[in-house]
This record gives sequence, structure tokens and C-alpha cells, in this order.
Amino acid sequence: MSRGFTVFELSHRGSKGYGRKFREAGYKQLGRAIQDDITDGVEWLIAEGIADPERIGIFGIGYGGYAALQGLTSTPELFAAGASYAAISDIVRLLDDDNLAYYGIEAVNKALIGSRWTDRAYLREVSPAHHADRIKVPVLLGHGTNDWNYNIRHTDNMASALEKAGVEHEVYRYRGESHELLDERTRIDFFQKTGAFFERHLKPDPAHILRPVTGSEK
Repeated sequence: MSRGFTVFELSHRGSKGYGRKFREAGYKQLGRAIQDDITDGVEWLIAEGIADPERIGIFGIGYGGYAALQGLTSTPELFAAGASYAAISDIVRLLDDDNLAYYGIEAVNKALIGSRWTDRAYLREVSPAHHADRIKVPVLLGHGTNDWNYNIRHTDNMASALEKAGVEHEVYRYRGESHELLDERTRIDFFQKTGAFFERHLKPDPAHILRPVTGSEK
């Protein structure tokens, strides 16, 4: 808000804390119904006059970073810019190669995400790195080299795909940083760069930027 942005964070289907039925509604819906919830939320903001349809950005970390990149590929007309940190960019590669404890059980993967054996076509279709040519707006990517959740290859591959597609982008790789942005210096640097990125590409209305409260107004 201090930079003139309205921030909207959606609890889409599959989110925890809303009961079993709501969580199970998100099973095998990456890039599908889950993404539709995000799109519906943005369209509601526009319909309510809360958001300017010409100046909407999307951002997330981890899975949220995936959702940001997927939004840029699935509804490219909806966003003016997008950014991610430690994002998944290729779900097929995630299940095939990363061999991480969180995604290490095939039966769990099949129920929550999809089978790397029988659902490859669907998983590839909802993997942003395979569809960078659909993106029409600037993208900012960040990742830590010691990320134990999602390997930095996901950001490297996304950056390569954006480069090949001729999409304007910038990439920040943080040596020794983890998935959680634990180093305060890294956290400050990345969010300063992200804020500046959105300021350049969304161009908030100066009239809406909050001004400091003076002593007489307290």
C-alpha cells in the first residue's frame, strides 16, 4: 500500500483451513480450477472498480510463484507484469527429476498433482516453462542457489524459455540462499527489486500513494 498498490491474496480451492471438501477440490487442479479461482478473483476486483484492468500485476513465492507464471501464460491479457521467487516452472521435471521428500511418494503425487506416467500431457500443458511464448509482459524471476524445495533449475529453465521467446525479463540468483529468503540482506534486496519492477511496469497513480502523517494529523 505504501507504494500505491492494492494487494489481493486469494485462498483458492485446495487451500488449508477451510475443511476437507475445499482442500480436495484442488486435487489435480494445478493450472486448471485453482488458476481459475485466481482469475475469477482478479476479474471480481475489476468489476468492483477496485483494480485498474490496465495495471494489474501478479506475484508469488514457491507454489505462488508457479501460479504467477501460470497466470501469465494462461491469461496473458489479464496482467501488465509478473514476478516470482523460487517458483516451479515445470511440473513434469519436478516429479521426474527433483526427487524431493515432499513430492517423493508417487501415490501422493498422483492424488494431489497428477501422475508423472499417465498425466504427462496435462502436467506439461500447465507448466509455464513450456509456454513462455504466450507471455506478453515483463517478468522478474528470483531464486536461491540452495533452495531445498524447488531446485534453481526451474528458474534457469524459465529464464531460458523467456529469452528464446523474446520476452522482456530480469533474473536474480542469490548464492547460498534457501527457499525461504532467510538472509535479511537477500530478502531486502529481492523485495526492493520487485517493488521497483512493479513501479516501472504498473505505474501507480501518484494521487493514490499514501503520504506520511504529520504531527498535526496524528
